[in-house]
Amino acid sequence: MVLIHSALALALTGFAVVSYPFVWGLPPDFTPSPCELTQPVVQLSQGRVSGEYICPSNSSIERFLGIPFALPPLGKLRFDAPKPIPDNPNRTIDAEKYGPSCIPVASPYPHPKISEDCLTVNVIRPASLVRTYGNTIVSHDWSLLTVLFTSSAKLPVMVWIYGGAFVVGSSESDDGSELVNQSLAIERPIIFVSMNYRLNLFGFLASSEVEKRAKVYWTSALPFKWVQKNIDAFGGDRDKVVVFGESAGAISIGAHLLSNRGEHSGLFRGAILQSGAAMGYPVMRAEKFNHSYARLAEQVGCARAQPEVLDCLRGVPVDQFLDVLKERPPGTVTPATEYPDHVVQDGDFYDGRPSEALDAGKIARVPTIIGSVLDEGTVFTPRNLNSEEELRKHITKNWVFDEPEALPEILDRLLQRYPDIPFLGSPYPSPSWPDWDDNNRIFPPLESNQFKRTASMFGDLMLESGRRVQLDDIANAGGVGVWNYRFIQPPEDFQTYLGVYHSSDVPYVFAKWADQPGARGQISRMMSHSWIRFAYFLDPNADTWFPWWPRFSLGTEKLFRSCIGILRSSGIDYREEALAYMGRDAAWLAVSGR
Repeated sequence: MVLIHSALALALTGFAVVSYPFVWGLPPDFTPSPCELTQPVVQLSQGRVSGEYICPSNSSIERFLGIPFALPPLGKLRFDAPKPIPDNPNRTIDAEKYGPSCIPVASPYPHPKISEDCLTVNVIRPASLVRTYGNTIVSHDWSLLTVLFTSSAKLPVMVWIYGGAFVVGSSESDDGSELVNQSLAIERPIIFVSMNYRLNLFGFLASSEVEKRAKVYWTSALPFKWVQKNIDAFGGDRDKVVVFGESAGAISIGAHLLSNRGEHSGLFRGAILQSGAAMGYPVMRAEKFNHSYARLAEQVGCARAQPEVLDCLRGVPVDQFLDVLKERPPGTVTPATEYPDHVVQDGDFYDGRPSEALDAGKIARVPTIIGSVLDEGTVFTPRNLNSEEELRKHITKNWVFDEPEALPEILDRLLQRYPDIPFLGSPYPSPSWPDWDDNNRIFPPLESNQFKRTASMFGDLMLESGRRVQLDDIANAGGVGVWNYRFIQPPEDFQTYLGVYHSSDVPYVFAKWADQPGARGQISRMMSHSWIRFAYFLDPNADTWFPWWPRFSLGTEKLFRSCIGILRSSGIDYREEALAYMGRDAAWLAVSGR
Protein backbone atom coordinates (compact mmCIF):
# COMPACT_ATOMS: atom_id res chain seq x y z
CA MET A 1 0.00 0.00 0.00
CA VAL A 2 1.41 3.41 -0.98
CA LEU A 3 1.01 6.60 1.00
CA ILE A 4 0.83 9.81 -1.02
CA HIS A 5 1.64 13.17 0.50
CA SER A 6 1.40 16.19 -1.77
CA ALA A 7 4.27 15.79 -4.32
CA LEU A 8 5.82 12.61 -2.88
CA ALA A 9 4.78 9.01 -2.56
CA LEU A 10 6.12 7.33 0.56
CA ALA A 11 6.00 3.58 0.89
CA LEU A 12 5.81 1.44 3.98
CA THR A 13 8.78 -0.80 4.72
CA GLY A 14 9.57 -2.93 1.70
CA PHE A 15 8.09 -0.48 -0.82
CA ALA A 16 10.02 1.89 -3.03
CA VAL A 17 9.80 5.67 -2.68
CA VAL A 18 8.59 7.21 -5.92
CA SER A 19 7.36 10.61 -6.97
CA TYR A 20 3.60 10.66 -6.90
CA PRO A 21 2.81 11.64 -10.53
CA PHE A 22 3.77 8.11 -11.53
CA VAL A 23 1.64 6.30 -8.93
CA TRP A 24 -1.73 4.86 -9.85
CA GLY A 25 -2.08 7.19 -12.84
CA LEU A 26 -2.69 10.36 -10.80
CA PRO A 27 -2.25 13.53 -12.88
CA PRO A 28 0.99 15.53 -12.38
CA ASP A 29 -0.94 18.56 -11.09
CA PHE A 30 -2.97 16.54 -8.58
CA THR A 31 -3.06 18.33 -5.21
CA PRO A 32 -6.08 17.11 -3.28
CA SER A 33 -7.95 19.69 -1.22
CA PRO A 34 -9.67 18.17 1.81
CA CYS A 35 -13.01 19.86 1.10
CA GLU A 36 -12.97 19.10 -2.61
CA LEU A 37 -12.45 15.34 -2.45
CA THR A 38 -15.28 13.07 -3.51
CA GLN A 39 -17.91 11.95 -1.04
CA PRO A 40 -16.41 9.49 1.47
CA VAL A 41 -17.73 5.95 1.14
CA VAL A 42 -17.11 2.93 3.36
CA GLN A 43 -18.14 -0.61 2.47
CA LEU A 44 -19.59 -2.60 5.37
CA SER A 45 -21.20 -6.01 5.41
CA GLN A 46 -24.52 -4.30 6.11
CA GLY A 47 -24.18 -1.96 3.12
CA ARG A 48 -22.29 0.80 1.35
CA VAL A 49 -22.17 3.85 3.65
CA SER A 50 -21.75 7.35 2.19
CA GLY A 51 -20.82 10.20 4.52
CA GLU A 52 -19.91 13.89 4.40
CA TYR A 53 -16.92 16.22 4.80
CA ILE A 54 -16.66 19.06 7.25
CA CYS A 55 -13.65 21.33 7.55
CA PRO A 56 -13.14 22.83 11.02
CA SER A 57 -10.07 25.03 11.45
CA ASN A 58 -7.15 23.83 9.32
CA SER A 59 -8.00 20.15 8.99
CA SER A 60 -10.67 18.02 7.39
CA ILE A 61 -12.77 15.30 8.91
CA GLU A 62 -15.39 12.91 7.63
CA ARG A 63 -18.68 12.15 9.33
CA PHE A 64 -20.82 9.08 8.82
CA LEU A 65 -24.06 9.80 10.65
CA GLY A 66 -27.18 7.84 11.44
CA ILE A 67 -25.90 4.36 10.49
CA PRO A 68 -28.37 1.70 11.69
CA PHE A 69 -26.84 -0.82 14.09
CA ALA A 70 -30.04 -2.78 14.79
CA LEU A 71 -33.33 -3.65 13.19
CA PRO A 72 -36.03 -1.01 13.83
CA PRO A 73 -37.46 -1.85 17.29
CA LEU A 74 -41.05 -1.82 16.03
CA GLY A 75 -43.97 -4.22 16.27
CA LYS A 76 -42.88 -7.53 17.80
CA LEU A 77 -39.40 -6.09 18.42
CA ARG A 78 -40.73 -3.26 20.61
CA PHE A 79 -39.63 -3.78 24.25
CA ASP A 80 -37.30 -6.59 23.18
CA ALA A 81 -33.52 -6.77 23.14
CA PRO A 82 -32.19 -5.07 19.98
CA LYS A 83 -31.52 -7.37 17.04
CA PRO A 84 -28.41 -6.86 14.84
CA ILE A 85 -29.06 -5.52 11.37
CA PRO A 86 -28.55 -8.30 8.79
CA ASP A 87 -25.76 -8.22 6.23
CA ASN A 88 -26.58 -6.80 2.82
CA PRO A 89 -23.48 -5.44 1.06
CA ASN A 90 -25.60 -4.16 -1.83
CA ARG A 91 -27.62 -1.87 0.41
CA THR A 92 -26.92 1.89 0.13
CA ILE A 93 -26.88 3.83 3.41
CA ASP A 94 -27.03 7.63 3.26
CA ALA A 95 -25.08 8.77 6.33
CA GLU A 96 -24.89 12.54 5.88
CA LYS A 97 -27.37 13.47 8.64
CA TYR A 98 -27.97 12.41 12.20
CA GLY A 99 -30.76 9.90 12.59
CA PRO A 100 -33.88 10.62 14.65
CA SER A 101 -33.44 10.78 18.40
CA CYS A 102 -35.08 8.14 20.55
CA ILE A 103 -38.37 9.18 22.13
CA PRO A 104 -37.82 11.20 25.34
CA VAL A 105 -40.14 12.08 28.18
CA ALA A 106 -41.48 15.62 28.35
CA SER A 107 -38.54 17.99 28.63
CA PRO A 108 -38.04 21.76 28.83
CA TYR A 109 -35.15 21.37 26.40
CA PRO A 110 -35.65 21.28 22.62
CA HIS A 111 -35.24 17.94 20.90
CA PRO A 112 -34.47 17.20 17.27
CA LYS A 113 -36.66 14.86 15.28
CA ILE A 114 -37.74 11.86 17.35
CA SER A 115 -38.79 8.37 16.34
CA GLU A 116 -39.12 4.90 17.78
CA ASP A 117 -36.87 3.80 14.90
CA CYS A 118 -33.76 5.47 16.31
CA LEU A 119 -31.04 2.87 16.83
CA THR A 120 -28.12 4.39 14.96
CA VAL A 121 -24.41 5.06 15.41
CA ASN A 122 -22.23 7.92 14.18
CA VAL A 123 -18.57 7.69 13.14
CA ILE A 124 -16.31 10.76 12.82
CA ARG A 125 -12.75 10.31 11.56
CA PRO A 126 -9.83 12.35 10.22
CA ALA A 127 -10.08 12.54 6.44
CA SER A 128 -6.38 12.92 5.70
CA LEU A 129 -5.33 9.58 7.16
CA VAL A 130 -7.84 7.32 5.54
CA ARG A 131 -8.82 8.76 2.15
CA THR A 132 -7.92 6.17 -0.49
CA TYR A 133 -7.47 6.13 -4.25
CA GLY A 134 -7.34 2.50 -5.25
CA ASN A 135 -4.76 1.09 -2.85
CA THR A 136 -3.18 4.49 -2.21
CA ILE A 137 -3.71 6.31 1.08
CA VAL A 138 -3.66 10.07 0.57
CA SER A 139 -2.40 12.22 3.43
CA HIS A 140 -2.40 16.01 3.55
CA ASP A 141 -0.40 16.48 6.72
CA TRP A 142 3.33 15.69 6.99
CA SER A 143 3.14 15.53 10.80
CA LEU A 144 0.75 12.60 10.67
CA LEU A 145 2.92 10.33 8.55
CA THR A 146 4.87 8.88 11.47
CA VAL A 147 1.63 8.08 13.28
CA LEU A 148 0.38 6.29 10.19
CA PHE A 149 3.55 4.27 9.81
CA THR A 150 3.60 3.14 13.44
CA SER A 151 -0.11 2.35 13.73
CA SER A 152 -0.62 0.68 10.33
CA ALA A 153 -3.32 3.27 9.71
CA LYS A 154 -5.51 1.85 12.47
CA LEU A 155 -6.50 4.56 14.92
CA PRO A 156 -7.68 4.36 18.54
CA VAL A 157 -11.44 4.64 18.92
CA MET A 158 -13.41 6.67 21.49
CA VAL A 159 -17.04 5.57 21.94
CA TRP A 160 -19.34 8.10 23.64
CA ILE A 161 -22.60 7.45 25.54
CA TYR A 162 -24.64 10.57 26.30
CA GLY A 163 -26.46 11.32 29.55
CA GLY A 164 -30.04 12.24 30.32
CA ALA A 165 -31.23 10.06 33.23
CA PHE A 166 -32.20 7.35 30.70
CA VAL A 167 -35.30 9.37 29.81
CA VAL A 168 -33.93 12.13 27.52
CA GLY A 169 -30.87 12.69 25.35
CA SER A 170 -29.49 12.29 21.85
CA SER A 171 -26.16 11.53 20.20
CA GLU A 172 -26.68 14.62 18.04
CA SER A 173 -26.29 16.82 21.11
CA ASP A 174 -22.63 15.85 21.54
CA ASP A 175 -20.94 16.07 18.16
CA GLY A 176 -17.36 14.79 18.26
CA SER A 177 -16.01 16.80 15.33
CA GLU A 178 -14.00 19.25 17.44
CA LEU A 179 -12.63 16.44 19.58
CA VAL A 180 -11.34 14.72 16.43
CA ASN A 181 -9.99 18.07 15.26
CA GLN A 182 -8.06 18.45 18.52
CA SER A 183 -6.67 14.94 18.12
CA LEU A 184 -5.21 16.07 14.80
CA ALA A 185 -3.82 19.23 16.41
CA ILE A 186 -1.77 17.19 18.91
CA GLU A 187 -0.85 14.58 16.29
CA ARG A 188 -2.76 11.82 18.07
CA PRO A 189 -5.68 11.26 15.69
CA ILE A 190 -8.63 9.25 16.93
CA ILE A 191 -11.93 8.00 15.56
CA PHE A 192 -15.04 9.09 17.45
CA VAL A 193 -18.18 6.97 17.70
CA SER A 194 -21.50 7.82 19.35
CA MET A 195 -24.84 6.05 19.54
CA ASN A 196 -28.53 6.47 20.20
CA TYR A 197 -30.15 4.18 22.75
CA ARG A 198 -33.80 3.68 23.62
CA LEU A 199 -35.06 5.80 26.50
CA ASN A 200 -37.68 5.52 29.27
CA LEU A 201 -40.31 2.80 28.76
CA PHE A 202 -39.15 2.06 25.19
CA GLY A 203 -35.76 0.93 26.46
CA PHE A 204 -36.36 -0.05 30.07
CA LEU A 205 -39.91 -1.37 30.39
CA ALA A 206 -40.01 -3.28 33.68
CA SER A 207 -42.33 -5.89 35.16
CA SER A 208 -42.34 -9.58 35.95
CA GLU A 209 -43.90 -10.31 32.55
CA VAL A 210 -41.23 -8.34 30.69
CA GLU A 211 -38.46 -9.97 32.69
CA LYS A 212 -39.69 -13.46 31.78
CA ARG A 213 -40.47 -12.84 28.12
CA ALA A 214 -38.56 -9.90 26.69
CA LYS A 215 -35.20 -9.86 28.49
CA VAL A 216 -34.76 -6.17 27.83
CA TYR A 217 -31.17 -5.09 28.42
CA TRP A 218 -29.24 -1.93 27.82
CA THR A 219 -29.11 -1.04 24.15
CA SER A 220 -25.51 0.15 24.37
CA ALA A 221 -24.18 -3.41 24.37
CA LEU A 222 -25.03 -3.91 20.69
CA PRO A 223 -23.25 -0.75 19.43
CA PHE A 224 -20.09 -1.96 21.21
CA LYS A 225 -20.36 -5.17 19.20
CA TRP A 226 -21.07 -3.17 16.04
CA VAL A 227 -17.81 -1.27 16.60
CA GLN A 228 -15.89 -4.53 16.97
CA LYS A 229 -17.33 -5.80 13.71
CA ASN A 230 -17.12 -2.65 11.58
CA ILE A 231 -14.62 -0.09 12.87
CA ASP A 232 -11.71 -1.56 10.89
CA ALA A 233 -13.46 -0.47 7.69
CA PHE A 234 -13.32 3.13 8.93
CA GLY A 235 -9.61 2.91 9.78
CA GLY A 236 -10.11 2.20 13.48
CA ASP A 237 -8.45 -0.39 15.68
CA ARG A 238 -10.97 -2.71 17.31
CA ASP A 239 -8.38 -3.60 19.94
CA LYS A 240 -7.95 0.04 21.00
CA VAL A 241 -11.47 1.06 21.99
CA VAL A 242 -12.07 3.34 24.98
CA VAL A 243 -15.63 4.06 26.11
CA PHE A 244 -16.58 7.32 27.81
CA GLY A 245 -19.84 8.83 28.98
CA GLU A 246 -21.47 11.32 31.32
CA SER A 247 -24.30 10.92 33.84
CA ALA A 248 -26.56 8.14 32.50
CA GLY A 249 -23.79 7.37 29.99
CA ALA A 250 -21.27 6.93 32.80
CA ILE A 251 -23.76 4.84 34.78
CA SER A 252 -24.19 2.64 31.72
CA ILE A 253 -20.42 2.19 31.35
CA GLY A 254 -20.14 1.41 35.05
CA ALA A 255 -22.79 -1.25 34.54
CA HIS A 256 -20.89 -2.73 31.59
CA LEU A 257 -17.87 -3.05 33.87
CA LEU A 258 -20.02 -5.18 36.20
CA SER A 259 -22.30 -7.02 33.77
CA ASN A 260 -21.68 -10.67 32.97
CA ARG A 261 -19.85 -10.88 36.28
CA GLY A 262 -17.22 -8.42 35.20
CA GLU A 263 -16.52 -10.07 31.84
CA HIS A 264 -16.80 -7.37 29.18
CA SER A 265 -15.70 -9.76 26.42
CA GLY A 266 -12.99 -7.51 25.03
CA LEU A 267 -15.43 -4.88 23.79
CA PHE A 268 -13.24 -2.08 25.15
CA ARG A 269 -9.88 -1.69 26.85
CA GLY A 270 -10.41 1.48 28.89
CA ALA A 271 -13.25 3.52 30.39
CA ILE A 272 -13.94 7.13 31.39
CA LEU A 273 -16.89 7.81 33.71
CA GLN A 274 -17.97 11.44 34.12
CA SER A 275 -20.47 12.13 36.93
CA GLY A 276 -21.80 8.62 37.24
CA ALA A 277 -21.15 4.99 38.13
CA ALA A 278 -23.12 1.76 38.28
CA MET A 279 -24.21 2.45 41.85
CA GLY A 280 -25.56 5.86 40.87
CA TYR A 281 -28.79 4.31 39.64
CA PRO A 282 -31.06 1.86 41.47
CA VAL A 283 -31.23 -1.66 40.06
CA MET A 284 -34.55 -2.94 41.36
CA ARG A 285 -36.35 -6.26 41.30
CA ALA A 286 -38.74 -6.45 38.35
CA GLU A 287 -41.81 -7.26 40.45
CA LYS A 288 -41.59 -3.86 42.13
CA PHE A 289 -42.91 -2.34 38.90
CA ASN A 290 -45.91 -4.59 38.42
CA HIS A 291 -48.35 -1.99 39.75
CA SER A 292 -47.10 0.81 37.48
CA TYR A 293 -46.93 -1.65 34.57
CA ALA A 294 -50.59 -2.46 35.15
CA ARG A 295 -51.43 1.25 35.26
CA LEU A 296 -49.62 1.81 31.94
CA ALA A 297 -51.61 -1.06 30.41
CA GLU A 298 -54.81 0.57 31.61
CA GLN A 299 -53.79 3.99 30.23
CA VAL A 300 -53.29 2.62 26.71
CA GLY A 301 -56.19 0.17 26.65
CA CYS A 302 -54.35 -3.09 27.32
CA ALA A 303 -55.57 -3.86 30.84
CA ARG A 304 -57.97 -6.56 29.64
CA ALA A 305 -55.37 -8.31 27.52
CA GLN A 306 -54.37 -10.67 30.34
CA PRO A 307 -52.23 -12.66 30.27
CA GLU A 308 -50.79 -11.21 27.05
CA VAL A 309 -50.39 -7.58 28.14
CA LEU A 310 -46.94 -7.31 26.58
CA ASP A 311 -48.22 -8.42 23.18
CA CYS A 312 -50.96 -5.80 23.41
CA LEU A 313 -48.47 -3.07 24.35
CA ARG A 314 -46.39 -3.92 21.30
CA GLY A 315 -49.36 -3.06 19.11
CA VAL A 316 -50.24 0.27 20.71
CA PRO A 317 -49.69 3.30 18.41
CA VAL A 318 -46.65 5.28 19.53
CA ASP A 319 -48.75 8.46 19.93
CA GLN A 320 -50.60 6.87 22.84
CA PHE A 321 -47.33 6.28 24.65
CA LEU A 322 -46.32 9.87 23.91
CA ASP A 323 -49.50 11.07 25.63
CA VAL A 324 -48.56 9.01 28.68
CA LEU A 325 -45.00 10.37 28.70
CA LYS A 326 -46.29 13.95 28.52
CA GLU A 327 -47.89 13.49 31.92
CA ARG A 328 -44.51 13.31 33.61
CA PRO A 329 -43.36 16.56 35.16
CA PRO A 330 -40.19 17.69 33.34
CA GLY A 331 -36.97 18.25 35.22
CA THR A 332 -38.02 16.60 38.47
CA VAL A 333 -36.92 13.52 40.35
CA THR A 334 -39.75 11.00 40.65
CA PRO A 335 -40.12 7.74 42.59
CA ALA A 336 -38.40 4.93 40.71
CA THR A 337 -41.41 2.59 40.85
CA GLU A 338 -44.00 5.20 39.86
CA TYR A 339 -43.29 4.56 36.17
CA PRO A 340 -42.62 1.08 34.74
CA ASP A 341 -39.29 1.88 33.10
CA HIS A 342 -36.19 1.11 35.04
CA VAL A 343 -33.05 -0.99 35.09
CA VAL A 344 -33.90 -4.27 36.79
CA GLN A 345 -32.24 -7.50 37.83
CA ASP A 346 -33.14 -9.39 34.68
CA GLY A 347 -30.95 -12.45 35.10
CA ASP A 348 -29.16 -11.53 31.88
CA PHE A 349 -27.39 -8.19 31.82
CA TYR A 350 -27.83 -7.85 35.59
CA ASP A 351 -28.29 -11.00 37.65
CA GLY A 352 -28.18 -9.15 40.96
CA ARG A 353 -27.35 -5.86 42.61
CA PRO A 354 -24.28 -3.94 41.40
CA SER A 355 -23.09 -3.89 45.01
CA GLU A 356 -23.02 -7.69 45.09
CA ALA A 357 -20.80 -7.83 42.01
CA LEU A 358 -18.47 -5.21 43.47
CA ASP A 359 -18.25 -6.93 46.85
CA ALA A 360 -17.33 -10.16 45.07
CA GLY A 361 -14.65 -8.40 43.03
CA LYS A 362 -16.51 -9.14 39.79
CA ILE A 363 -15.52 -6.03 37.89
CA ALA A 364 -13.77 -5.69 34.57
CA ARG A 365 -10.15 -4.74 35.15
CA VAL A 366 -9.49 -1.98 32.63
CA PRO A 367 -7.72 1.37 33.12
CA THR A 368 -10.33 3.90 34.22
CA ILE A 369 -10.83 7.62 34.78
CA ILE A 370 -13.70 8.52 37.12
CA GLY A 371 -14.65 12.09 37.92
CA SER A 372 -17.37 14.45 39.07
CA VAL A 373 -18.22 18.14 39.06
CA LEU A 374 -18.29 20.28 42.18
CA ASP A 375 -22.08 20.74 42.44
CA GLU A 376 -23.75 17.58 41.13
CA GLY A 377 -27.12 18.11 42.79
CA THR A 378 -28.12 21.72 42.12
CA VAL A 379 -29.90 21.21 38.78
CA PHE A 380 -32.14 18.50 40.31
CA THR A 381 -33.17 20.41 43.44
CA PRO A 382 -36.40 22.42 43.88
CA ARG A 383 -36.00 25.95 45.20
CA ASN A 384 -39.09 26.03 47.41
CA LEU A 385 -38.22 23.64 50.23
CA ASN A 386 -38.53 26.09 53.10
CA SER A 387 -38.23 23.94 56.21
CA GLU A 388 -36.76 20.66 57.36
CA GLU A 389 -40.26 19.20 57.43
CA GLU A 390 -40.72 20.03 53.73
CA LEU A 391 -37.32 18.54 53.00
CA ARG A 392 -38.33 15.28 54.72
CA LYS A 393 -41.55 15.13 52.69
CA HIS A 394 -39.61 15.74 49.48
CA ILE A 395 -37.20 12.90 50.18
CA THR A 396 -40.00 10.55 51.18
CA LYS A 397 -41.97 11.27 48.01
CA ASN A 398 -39.23 11.55 45.42
CA TRP A 399 -36.40 9.23 46.39
CA VAL A 400 -36.26 5.45 46.17
CA PHE A 401 -36.37 3.36 49.32
CA ASP A 402 -36.12 -0.40 49.16
CA GLU A 403 -36.89 -0.65 52.88
CA PRO A 404 -39.62 1.92 53.70
CA GLU A 405 -39.78 0.78 57.32
CA ALA A 406 -36.22 2.01 57.82
CA LEU A 407 -36.96 5.44 56.36
CA PRO A 408 -37.38 7.48 59.59
CA GLU A 409 -34.04 6.32 60.97
CA ILE A 410 -32.31 6.79 57.62
CA LEU A 411 -33.62 10.34 57.32
CA ASP A 412 -32.44 11.19 60.82
CA ARG A 413 -28.93 9.95 60.04
CA LEU A 414 -28.80 11.67 56.66
CA LEU A 415 -29.89 15.00 58.07
CA GLN A 416 -27.34 14.70 60.88
CA ARG A 417 -24.62 14.32 58.28
CA TYR A 418 -25.98 17.22 56.22
CA PRO A 419 -26.75 19.87 58.85
CA ASP A 420 -28.72 23.01 58.10
CA ILE A 421 -25.63 25.18 57.65
CA PRO A 422 -25.65 27.09 54.33
CA PHE A 423 -21.85 27.25 54.17
CA LEU A 424 -21.75 23.43 53.99
CA GLY A 425 -24.35 23.23 51.24
CA SER A 426 -24.19 23.23 47.46
CA PRO A 427 -23.13 25.24 45.53
CA TYR A 428 -20.02 24.72 47.60
CA PRO A 429 -17.51 27.50 48.32
CA SER A 430 -15.37 28.32 45.30
CA PRO A 431 -12.33 30.61 45.07
CA SER A 432 -13.54 31.56 41.60
CA TRP A 433 -16.38 33.62 43.10
CA PRO A 434 -14.73 36.05 45.54
CA ASP A 435 -17.95 38.05 45.99
CA TRP A 436 -20.17 35.03 46.59
CA ASP A 437 -21.64 34.78 50.10
CA ASP A 438 -21.34 31.12 51.04
CA ASN A 439 -23.57 31.64 54.08
CA ASN A 440 -26.45 32.91 51.93
CA ARG A 441 -29.38 30.52 51.50
CA ILE A 442 -29.92 32.03 48.03
CA PHE A 443 -33.70 31.70 47.94
CA PRO A 444 -36.27 33.08 50.38
CA PRO A 445 -37.05 32.66 53.18
CA LEU A 446 -33.41 33.40 53.90
CA GLU A 447 -33.70 32.08 57.45
CA SER A 448 -34.92 28.59 56.55
CA ASN A 449 -34.66 27.72 52.84
CA GLN A 450 -33.28 24.20 52.29
CA PHE A 451 -32.04 24.45 48.68
CA LYS A 452 -28.30 24.22 49.40
CA ARG A 453 -28.74 21.48 51.97
CA THR A 454 -30.91 19.38 49.66
CA ALA A 455 -28.62 19.92 46.66
CA SER A 456 -25.63 18.70 48.65
CA MET A 457 -27.50 15.64 49.87
CA PHE A 458 -28.95 14.72 46.48
CA GLY A 459 -25.68 15.14 44.59
CA ASP A 460 -23.92 12.84 47.03
CA LEU A 461 -26.71 10.30 47.28
CA MET A 462 -27.33 9.73 43.58
CA LEU A 463 -23.96 10.52 42.01
CA GLU A 464 -20.98 11.15 44.27
CA SER A 465 -21.39 8.23 46.70
CA GLY A 466 -21.81 5.58 44.01
CA ARG A 467 -18.90 7.03 42.05
CA ARG A 468 -16.69 6.81 45.10
CA VAL A 469 -17.62 3.18 45.77
CA GLN A 470 -16.85 2.10 42.21
CA LEU A 471 -13.63 4.13 42.25
CA ASP A 472 -12.53 2.39 45.45
CA ASP A 473 -13.38 -1.06 44.15
CA ILE A 474 -11.61 -0.66 40.82
CA ALA A 475 -8.53 0.53 42.69
CA ASN A 476 -8.87 -2.31 45.20
CA ALA A 477 -9.10 -4.89 42.39
CA GLY A 478 -5.60 -3.84 41.37
CA GLY A 479 -3.63 -4.45 38.24
CA VAL A 480 -4.77 -1.38 36.30
CA GLY A 481 -4.41 2.38 36.54
CA VAL A 482 -7.26 4.44 38.00
CA TRP A 483 -7.44 8.24 37.95
CA ASN A 484 -9.80 10.50 39.89
CA TYR A 485 -10.76 14.11 39.14
CA ARG A 486 -13.13 16.82 40.32
CA PHE A 487 -14.18 19.57 37.93
CA ILE A 488 -14.40 22.96 39.67
CA GLN A 489 -14.46 25.52 36.86
CA PRO A 490 -17.57 27.76 37.16
CA PRO A 491 -19.46 28.06 33.88
CA GLU A 492 -19.67 31.43 32.21
CA ASP A 493 -22.97 33.22 31.58
CA PHE A 494 -25.04 30.94 33.82
CA GLN A 495 -27.03 31.26 37.05
CA THR A 496 -24.60 31.41 39.93
CA TYR A 497 -26.90 29.45 42.26
CA LEU A 498 -26.28 26.31 40.17
CA GLY A 499 -22.54 26.47 40.83
CA VAL A 500 -20.38 24.06 38.85
CA TYR A 501 -23.46 22.13 37.83
CA HIS A 502 -23.99 18.58 36.60
CA SER A 503 -22.77 18.12 32.98
CA SER A 504 -20.87 21.44 32.87
CA ASP A 505 -17.63 19.55 32.14
CA VAL A 506 -18.92 17.96 28.91
CA PRO A 507 -18.25 20.94 26.56
CA TYR A 508 -14.66 21.07 27.81
CA VAL A 509 -14.10 17.39 27.03
CA PHE A 510 -15.57 17.92 23.57
CA ALA A 511 -13.11 20.78 22.95
CA LYS A 512 -15.84 23.37 22.48
CA TRP A 513 -13.54 26.21 23.56
CA ALA A 514 -10.15 24.66 22.77
CA ASP A 515 -9.26 27.44 20.31
CA GLN A 516 -10.04 30.23 22.77
CA PRO A 517 -7.48 32.09 24.91
CA GLY A 518 -7.61 32.26 28.67
CA ALA A 519 -8.58 29.75 31.33
CA ARG A 520 -11.58 28.32 29.52
CA GLY A 521 -9.51 27.50 26.45
CA GLN A 522 -6.69 26.04 28.52
CA ILE A 523 -9.05 23.80 30.50
CA SER A 524 -10.76 22.65 27.32
CA ARG A 525 -7.42 21.74 25.75
CA MET A 526 -6.21 20.04 28.89
CA MET A 527 -9.31 17.87 29.29
CA SER A 528 -9.78 16.95 25.64
CA HIS A 529 -6.07 16.23 25.17
CA SER A 530 -5.92 14.11 28.33
CA TRP A 531 -8.91 12.07 27.19
CA ILE A 532 -7.33 11.57 23.76
CA ARG A 533 -4.00 10.50 25.25
CA PHE A 534 -5.82 8.06 27.50
CA ALA A 535 -7.32 6.51 24.37
CA TYR A 536 -3.79 6.11 22.99
CA PHE A 537 -1.77 5.10 26.01
CA LEU A 538 -4.34 4.16 28.71
CA ASP A 539 -2.63 6.85 30.77
CA PRO A 540 -3.62 10.55 30.68
CA ASN A 541 -0.07 11.54 31.67
CA ALA A 542 1.63 10.13 28.59
CA ASP A 543 3.23 12.48 26.09
CA THR A 544 2.01 15.72 27.68
CA TRP A 545 3.24 18.91 29.33
CA PHE A 546 0.24 19.10 31.69
CA PRO A 547 0.85 18.78 35.45
CA TRP A 548 1.29 15.20 36.61
CA TRP A 549 -1.96 13.41 37.44
CA PRO A 550 -1.32 10.87 40.23
CA ARG A 551 -3.12 7.55 40.21
CA PHE A 552 -5.91 7.04 42.71
CA SER A 553 -4.76 4.84 45.55
CA LEU A 554 -6.58 3.54 48.61
CA GLY A 555 -5.16 4.58 51.95
CA THR A 556 -2.73 7.14 50.58
CA GLU A 557 -2.26 10.67 51.79
CA LYS A 558 -4.76 12.93 50.09
CA LEU A 559 -2.92 14.84 47.40
CA PHE A 560 -4.52 17.42 45.17
CA ARG A 561 -2.80 19.04 42.24
CA SER A 562 -4.74 21.85 40.66
CA CYS A 563 -4.69 22.54 36.95
CA ILE A 564 -6.82 25.68 36.80
CA GLY A 565 -10.39 24.36 36.84
CA ILE A 566 -9.83 20.68 37.56
CA LEU A 567 -8.53 18.91 40.65
CA ARG A 568 -6.57 15.75 39.86
CA SER A 569 -6.51 13.66 42.97
CA SER A 570 -4.94 10.53 44.40
CA GLY A 571 -7.66 10.42 47.05
CA ILE A 572 -10.90 11.93 48.33
CA ASP A 573 -11.03 14.08 51.47
CA TYR A 574 -14.42 15.83 51.40
CA ARG A 575 -17.64 14.85 53.22
CA GLU A 576 -15.99 11.54 54.08
CA GLU A 577 -18.37 10.50 56.86
CA ALA A 578 -21.50 11.28 54.85
CA LEU A 579 -20.23 9.57 51.71
CA ALA A 580 -19.12 6.51 53.67
CA TYR A 581 -22.58 6.25 55.25
CA MET A 582 -24.21 6.35 51.82
CA GLY A 583 -21.66 4.04 50.31
CA ARG A 584 -21.10 0.93 52.41
CA ASP A 585 -23.60 1.39 55.23
CA ALA A 586 -27.05 -0.20 55.33
CA ALA A 587 -28.52 3.12 54.22
CA TRP A 588 -26.96 2.58 50.81
CA LEU A 589 -29.08 -0.50 50.12
CA ALA A 590 -32.14 0.92 51.82
CA VAL A 591 -32.06 4.11 49.81
CA SER A 592 -31.55 2.83 46.33
CA GLY A 593 -31.80 -0.87 45.86
CA ARG A 594 -28.18 -0.85 44.76
